[in-house]
This record gives sequence, structure tokens and C-alpha cells, in this order.
Amino acid sequence: MPWLLAMACEAKPKLGIEANSPQPRKVDLSQPLPSRCSALQLRPSAEELRQLAPTGVLRATINWGNVVLTQVTPGGVEGLSPSLTQLIGRQLGIPIAPTLVSSAGVAYQAVAQGRADLGFFGIAVDRASGNAVSGSTLGVSYTSPYIEIFGSYAVRNGSSITRNSQVDRPGNTIVVGKNSVYNLWLIDHLRQARIVQAPTSPEVTAFMLANGYSIGAGIRNQLLSDAVSTGKIRVLDGSFMVIQQALATGRGRPKAIDYLNRFIRAAIQSGCLRDLVAQNRLRDASIPAARSAESRKHPLQL
Repeated sequence: MPWLLAMACEAKPKLGIEANSPQPRKVDLSQPLPSRCSALQLRPSAEELRQLAPTGVLRATINWGNVVLTQVTPGGVEGLSPSLTQLIGRQLGIPIAPTLVSSAGVAYQAVAQGRADLGFFGIAVDRASGNAVSGSTLGVSYTSPYIEIFGSYAVRNGSSITRNSQVDRPGNTIVVGKNSVYNLWLIDHLRQARIVQAPTSPEVTAFMLANGYSIGAGIRNQLLSDAVSTGKIRVLDGSFMVIQQALATGRGRPKAIDYLNRFIRAAIQSGCLRDLVAQNRLRDASIPAARSAESRKHPLQL
């Protein structure tokens, strides 16, 4: 396991310009849905609805820091996560109360602690089991994955590192968003390099450049965008991990997970999810095959 140097241990770390970017104020749930999504009819049982939305309102967390699943526009935050939230709320027939957060770690804590009913997370054992390193000891339950995205490394332009295999070496320090799924993965898989946590995933590049680090890790799409906007980093070819994105709710809601799994399966098989991916212009992402009814439960549904 690598040395983990938490952000709080740094001597007054600089966050860079992006740390001061204003947080968007609303989620746009008014985007028109593709016809194959509007045609879905997937009503929950009374117990499924009670477990998924015990307050009678679907409380969903939307992580606007994930540039694959969300896009910040003048009208609010839109993208795949808001579209799926809108579609699930329509299927349930209840109001939606979305909450915007800037990181998956914050969203995870809200769902694990029962302050939210629905989250959009990369699948991680630590989050399912409630390992303290994930940010909450309560844990969540996952559906089967509905999309796969990629985690990559970025290095400063002058770095001698050209391959992923050169990253995990003594003396290297990797900046990663605190409690992100790739943060949790790297803690488990790195053997020689050290980890330092930026406050959130969108701040990895700014934190890396402001504090003199040479390597960052995160969602490939975000890093590629940062490389263009800063002109100071380059993204290594390939990826160090495939991130399986899933829906999640708090542990102890088995009927809620049953319903969400049926929803994911129907969205994939009907072509609705493919239409949403196209509508939201997702790049560098793939849709996994729908699991059969007999195998639709993910192993991390605790």
C-alpha cells in the first residue's frame, strides 16, 4: 500500500484558480428525453417505492465535478446523471429533489448516511463495505454498471514519464481527488508511489501545478480538457483502470436496488441509454451488456 499524504497534512497547500470557481446552483431536469426513454414503463411496487424514496420525494445527489456524467451550462447542470434522475423520477411518479455536490466523496457520504436516496458512483469495494477510507463507515449498495469510463494519469510537460508502468515508482507522488473511486483504487494497488489528495477531482490539475507535483490521476476526459486549457500537462496513453459507473442507494434497501437494477436493464436493452449517451455527447465511454434477470445483482449489493 502506498504512503497516503492527506491534503490536511500539507503545509497550507495552494488550490489554484479552479478551486475558486463558483458552484452551479441548479440541476436542469427539463431536457427532453429521447423517444425510447419516454416509452419506458417501469412502475415500482409499493415496497420498492417506499425503500427507494421513503420521504415520498426522490432525493438525488448530482456530482457536477464528474465531467463525463454532467456538464455545467448557463441554464444549470445537465448531462447523463440529470437525465437518468429525471427518467427515474418519471417512472416512480414522484417529485425529485436534486442536490448538487462537487465531488463523488461528498455525494457518497450523503447516500451512505441516508440524507439522499440516489447517487451515481464508480463501483468500489471500500464504498460498498463502508471502509473508513471511503469517507463513511455506513456503505452503499450498487446496481449493475450502466456505463464504463476510464481513469488515466497526467504528467507535467517536462516529465520523463511516458508510460503508465513508470508511475508507481519510489519518489513519485500522485495527486488525486479525495475519496474518488480512483483514489480508493490507487490506495489498494500502488506499491511504491505516494498519494496526495486534492480537495475534489476537478481540482487535481490546479492542485498539482500550484504545489509542484508532477503526476495527477483522474477521469481521462477531465485531464484531456485540462491539458488543452492549461497547456502545461499531457495525458499518458491508455488508462490505469476502467471505472464502472453504477446507481447506488443506502445499504439495507434491497427492494430499492431490485427496482434500480430493473431500470438499468430496461434502459440498456431498449436503447434508451444509448440515446442518452448520444444526446449528452459522451466521449471515451462504453455501455456494458445488460445483465440477465438471473444475474442482474452486482456482487457489492450488501
